[in-house]
This record gives sequence, structure tokens and C-alpha cells, in this order.
Amino acid sequence: MYIKNSFSGKNWKLAEFDKRKSLLISQRYELSEITSQLIAIRDINIEDIPSFLDPKINKILPDPFILKDMKKSVIRLSNSIINKEKIGIISDYDVDGSTSAALLIKFFKFINVEFFIGIPDRLNEGYGPNIRIIDYFKKNNVKLILSLDCGTSSFEIYNKDILGEIDAIIIDHHIGENKMPDVFAIINPNRRDEDNNLSDLAAVGVTFLFLVALRRELRSRKFYYLNNLNEHNLTSYLDLVALGTACDVVALTNLNRAYVSKGLEIMYKRENKGLSSLVDIANIKHSPNVYDLSFILGPRLNAASRIGNSMLPSKILSSSDLIEIESISRKLQLLNEKRKLIENKILIDAIDQAYKQSDKKILIVHSFDWHPGVIGIVASRILEKFQKPTIVISKNIKEGVGSARSLPNIDLGSLIIAAKDEGIILKGGGHRFAAGLKINN
Repeated sequence: MYIKNSFSGKNWKLAEFDKRKSLLISQRYELSEITSQLIAIRDINIEDIPSFLDPKINKILPDPFILKDMKKSVIRLSNSIINKEKIGIISDYDVDGSTSAALLIKFFKFINVEFFIGIPDRLNEGYGPNIRIIDYFKKNNVKLILSLDCGTSSFEIYNKDILGEIDAIIIDHHIGENKMPDVFAIINPNRRDEDNNLSDLAAVGVTFLFLVALRRELRSRKFYYLNNLNEHNLTSYLDLVALGTACDVVALTNLNRAYVSKGLEIMYKRENKGLSSLVDIANIKHSPNVYDLSFILGPRLNAASRIGNSMLPSKILSSSDLIEIESISRKLQLLNEKRKLIENKILIDAIDQAYKQSDKKILIVHSFDWHPGVIGIVASRILEKFQKPTIVISKNIKEGVGSARSLPNIDLGSLIIAAKDEGIILKGGGHRFAAGLKINN
């Protein structure tokens, strides 16, 4: 059965569900008919329904040491902290990476650990660690690098020839290859050799588990007691975990659901001054919800790397300096408004090109005038409108750089082949088919 003439002009098909199961759910848990039907549609186990409706972080949070390399990593970092080694942080420039970095920055500041942070420039350097950041760490005598939301496939940078005597710990969630970079440790629930139920976690969720394990290790060594320090209250960090989780569009089930549920509670308390400032300048008057995180706060933070400074998001999310927070908050607001104007102009041109390719299986739109920082968003808009795999390219004199988005039933390999048939070499990769493109004009 279809419902026609929806708000977006699409046809919606009503999902089928087990009526007997719906009735059982309604009777057992005293739920309304519509709520029971929605739960039945989601095919949630009967026993898991209480935790789905009211997820408790203390009941769902797993032992972080079930992840490979977790134990050796927290021992290594604890040694660095105790021996006062300098530590480097690299993160992705998106919200997941920025919130992951903010977690570590807040953790280190609380116990007076010296650290240096390097975030790649989206436009000039692209995704992942690079030589500039490694050289910056070497000049500052960094002995340990923590790589957040990036690094699983960074073979060119994360190897002994480049790192030298520096140890690197990768904390990531992206699916990698069968081989792994030659580093000290890789904590990633999506490692090929992992066997866990945490594969849906965003990097910020993995980073939070890492901090849970690190606090436990520091506690066991009496670090807090010997240094007359209070223990970290990690629950207060869950607002950042909720933000990064929601913005990375991972499934809000199980642990992710608990992260976001508790994180929204923490956010309402306004303990993170930077996050509260973003809420205020966005004119969010109610208690923030998942929509606010994903579609109001997230774009403001992402605007920094798209057309501004990649360092701004992690700074504002980890700062306690009210003057700095107000300054960055206003910058992010202005950058986001500028981003919208740029994006809308490109989208109009891209849609016009796409209409002229109605006979094509794959849409390829391009221009010399398009800002490369927003073409990923445009690709998503074109995909949504035309329901065809889409490649959007910002060209310059020698080559083009762009982003690709595909449909759930079309994998990256098929998209690469289709692009090659059109004379385009598609390189790179990542979740949701964000990919770098290089073409000869």
C-alpha cells in the first residue's frame, strides 16, 4: 500500500509488521497501538524493548578492553602521561573528528598534560594525516600520536620511515583493508580481525570507550591520588559523544542510542560552554534533540572546514574561555551563512546540468567556478532529488577534485566502473562514498 502526495512529493510505502507481535508488545509493556506497531516494524527483540525505549548508559556500556589493542594503548598513553612525554593529536575535520579531538583535549587539560593538535586543511590537504602535521609534531618533540577518526588506511604516512621513533595509536571506525598501517596500535571495531557488536560506533563513541579504559588504567596506578587530582567525570563528556554520533549518521541503536539519549540530557545542563554558545546563537530555545544536532549544530561546525579553519570546531568544543568561545561561535555562524549562499548557487547550476543527463545511469556535473568545500553536500542533494549515483566535480586548470554519492544497492566498485566509462578516474574512498576525484580536462 502506498501513500501518495507526501510533503516531498514522493510515494511512501507502509512497512509490513507482525500484528501478533505488535499486540504482544502493547500488552506486555502497556504501550499505545502506534508505538507498538513502530517497534514491531523495527524488528526489535521483545527482551530489548525496555532498553530501546529507555537506554541506560551504565547498563549498556561494554568493557572497553574487548576491543583489540585497547589494553596496550592505554598502558602506552598512561606511561606518556606519567613520564610527561609530549603528545600529538590528529583528527578528521568533520564533526565526528572534532568531537573526538575535543574529548581528548578536555581530558588532557583536566590533568595538565602537554599536547599538540594537528587537523588537516580540507581544501589544501584533504582527509587524514599528512607530512606537515607529522613534521610539526617532530619539531615539538612529540613522542606519541593519537589519530582520531582517521588513519586506518593511511599507509603512506603511518609507517616507520615517516614516523621514526614516534609511536602512533589509531582510534577509528572506518573499514580498512586486510593489511593495517605499521603503527603501535589500532583501536577500531571495524578491524578485519575484530569480533564484536560495536561496528556501528562513530569514532567519537570509540574514543569515549578509550577514555573509559584510560581512566581505569590511571586509577589502577593511583595517578589521581599521587598527583592530588580529582578523577575525570566522563559522564559530563557525553554531550560531545551525542553530537559526533548524530552528525556521523550512524545507526542510533544499542550503545549509540544510549550515548545520544544520555548526551542530550547532559547538553540540557549546559555544562559545555562552547556547545551552549552554539545552541544560543542558533536560536534553539527548546531542549536540543537529534534533529538539532544533525541539521543545525553540525552544519555550523562543518562550515569551518568547508570554507574556513578546520581547527575552530575542536577549539570551541573544548574551550572554557568565554571570550574565545564567543569569538569562534560568531565566526562559525558567519561561515555557515556564507556556506549556504555558496551551496545554493552551486546546487542551482548542478541541477540544471543533471536535468540534461536524464538518459544517464550516473550523473556527472562539474564547473570551474564551484567551491570544492561544499560539493559533497551538493552531491547528496542531487542524489536525493534524482535517485541516481552522482559525482560533483570542482575543476581547476590541471585536474578536478570532487565527491561522489551512491545508492544503497550500488557499491563503490560499480561507481568506479561507471565513472571510468565516462572518462573519469575515481580515487579515494570512505563511508557514504565520499571520494576524491581526479580528471584531466
